Amino acid sequence: MFASYLSNHQHHVHVNSSLSSFRLLNGAMPQGSWLGPLAFLLLIDDLPTGCPVHTYVYNTNLSELVQSEQLVIHISTYLVELLTWAAQNGMQFNISKTKEMILDQLAVTNQPLLSISPQTIKE
Repeated sequence: MFASYLSNHQHHVHVNSSLSSFRLLNGAMPQGSWLGPLAFLLLIDDLPTGCPVHTYVYNTNLSELVQSEQLVIHISTYLVELLTWAAQNGMQFNISKTKEMILDQLAVTNQPLLSISPQTIKE
């Protein structure tokens, strides 16, 4: 039933006074669909949870609390697990929208920046 919604579906875009021609979306979720966020949550239900994962609509956040005396940080491992899971599930990350945020008392850290080969994630 749900697959029939995603296949042979025509969609067009209305911007200001311009209307695009209809295009066939075979297997794609129409942008702005109210089913989109729900489908996303269902698709990521088996997301690896080696760390706290926070999702909101189409965004997924990984987090790790690192104590100052902690020598090993695992966020790189969690990122690799997430990328592996995404590849196995036919999903891709938009690297240009992927960010790393480090919160520190002094805003200073000696940790290397995360990277998704071949690009380093912006801080």
